[in-house]
Amino acid sequence: MFKLRSWLSAVLVLLAFVLVSCGGPSRVALPTTYAPEQIEQIQLYVPNILSAKERMSELYKEINEQDWQEAQALMRGPLGEMLQQMKYTASHLLPDDQKSAQASTRAVFEDFIGIDAAAAAKNIYDAQRQYDSAMRDLDRFLSVIPEEAFDFGGDQGEPEVNLNAEESAAEG
Repeated sequence: MFKLRSWLSAVLVLLAFVLVSCGGPSRVALPTTYAPEQIEQIQLYVPNILSAKERMSELYKEINEQDWQEAQALMRGPLGEMLQQMKYTASHLLPDDQKSAQASTRAVFEDFIGIDAAAAAKNIYDAQRQYDSAMRDLDRFLSVIPEEAFDFGGDQGEPEVNLNAEESAAEG
């Protein structure tokens, strides 16, 4: 009787082990659409990003006038805040969009570093090249934001979203 109980216990343990190991991990389905709460969170940051994007034309003007101190002040002030807003926005995006938004945010940051270095060297050519790159990267970031996040409704009206870096550069 003792041997039978030992064998039965061993068989049950083996059966439990096999069932657990063959079960595989359960996969959690990732969301594919934005919840209204996510859109509301994103909408908190989008107007500030768009406002800062409009100020990029000021940066372009300062670069062309070779006013390096003002260019650096813009990047460290309002445009630096834009980078923080971009990070916050990226954290509220869908997982696939987060990766792209984070990469674009990082690229804009690196472009600003390039502009800063060009300003320190008083190199207008490199500063203009980095500016163009920053505008492309910013446009790439904005293209990941869901369209619903640009619909502010109410009395604010709809902001004009210019996703073309060349038009912004031509305005400055």
